[in-house]
Amino acid sequence: MKRGKLAFELCSTNIHDIILAQQYRLDGVELCNILRYGGISPSTALLKQSRDQFSGELAVLIRPRLGGFKYDSYEKQQIIYEIESFIDLGADTVVFACLGEHSRIDLRFMEIVRSVCKSKTLCFHRAFDDIPNKEKVIQQLITLGVNRILTSGGMPTAIQGVKALNQFNEWANGAIEIMAGAGINDENIDFLVSQSSLSRFHFSLSETISDPFPSIMELGTSNRTNEQKLKNIMERYG
Repeated sequence: MKRGKLAFELCSTNIHDIILAQQYRLDGVELCNILRYGGISPSTALLKQSRDQFSGELAVLIRPRLGGFKYDSYEKQQIIYEIESFIDLGADTVVFACLGEHSRIDLRFMEIVRSVCKSKTLCFHRAFDDIPNKEKVIQQLITLGVNRILTSGGMPTAIQGVKALNQFNEWANGAIEIMAGAGINDENIDFLVSQSSLSRFHFSLSETISDPFPSIMELGTSNRTNEQKLKNIMERYG
């Protein structure tokens, strides 16, 4: 299968990253929050502000809480409300996953999500890497009308999973896009581009920002994209 034009997506938790994404003309961004734990849904305010600043494909992660991907009926209603709100505010792509028993896809709820997303792009979250029998799962997602899968090849990083990524792409056979993500940076992306058959790559390039004002409270840390690392990638491939 012939490889398409290379595309790059930045995973972002803040407006500063979005401004960089526009400056360096990235193909897409994925908005989320609390990236340290795999991300949860971003605020509607960040989405609205990002839509004003970024002209490329704007994706939003739909994950209402930390923890696994099995949701009860109340959480599922919240998920539907979030999707509807984000689409109304200008999201182009919804990133989501829902699992049922034995870490298999909750097919019924994924059908509902596909319907709620209407014509928007639907990307299956990296929860894909936790599901057994991936060839069957890829076919299920194609049947559901999912457009894209974010995956590291079932390994901690996409570099480690490059062989599996190529296998997934072969199974997909152009019917669904396989997007590599996890651990990609300016030092290893050349290897991934040269050794994989994929066209789309997802990364954050994030670094921790130190707070100059100490606090007695446990406030956590904030992260931003390292501009130099982003520049290194886009100068080579942009």
